[in-house]
Amino acid sequence: MKFVAVVISVLITARNVLSDTLHLQASVRGEAELPCTLPHQENVSSEDYVMYIQKMNSVVFELYKGKEKSEHQDKLFTNRTWLDAAGGSVWLKDIRTADEGLYGCFILRSGSVLSSQIELSVVANFSVPVISLSPTGPVNYGDVVNLTCTSNNGYPNASLHWIVNTENLIVQEDYFSVTSDWIQDPETKLFNLTSVLNINVTTDLMILCSLYNSTLNNSLIYLELRDIEHTSRTHSRSHVFGFVAAITLLVLVLVIVVLLKTKCP
Repeated sequence: MKFVAVVISVLITARNVLSDTLHLQASVRGEAELPCTLPHQENVSSEDYVMYIQKMNSVVFELYKGKEKSEHQDKLFTNRTWLDAAGGSVWLKDIRTADEGLYGCFILRSGSVLSSQIELSVVANFSVPVISLSPTGPVNYGDVVNLTCTSNNGYPNASLHWIVNTENLIVQEDYFSVTSDWIQDPETKLFNLTSVLNINVTTDLMILCSLYNSTLNNSLIYLELRDIEHTSRTHSRSHVFGFVAAITLLVLVLVIVVLLKTKCP
């Protein structure tokens, strides 16, 4: 039995969306910049105004006449914020999924209030999908096997998909069954994905498990190629199958890229 594994990453970047609300994206355990500044702030001393950022009813950061104040800061943001005096932005570190949502920036100066909104979305890349075989060991024609595809620690939720291909065609779903499930960590809120494919092996198969995350516009593809050799097979036929499989893979990748592009406005 020969085993070949190939990993391909296809990334399509979404276009910027313009609106009255500033849309930002941050990664779990990373940092997020929350702009909250006065127009022409370089000509105004921070001692001349009060600035604060809040999420719903929780105070994220407060600057009172040039001094940071923590009396009203929600404990969820304690020791996680700092002011970039040069840029005028507030930074939020150690990003968590709970940080996702709408933030309000408020600046009080000379009896007037200036406000703006920031919508923060949080993402976490899933691990590269991994395929495992059960039962383990050599696979013979007529065997019924389970292939389990797993991908962990991602956010928001995503989905796993299977493509089964023989030497000549893509196998229809009537010839195999798929059971998929996901669990969400109660603390981190990250998702772990599992999908099990049950199939009766009657010929050499190329099996592809793909993960698609619509928010990240990111597809991670894991290919497992099992070439089951028997004494009746010639060495040259094995090479021909490998060539056909490689061509098929390229076609599949092109199709996936086209599909991803059509999903992006």
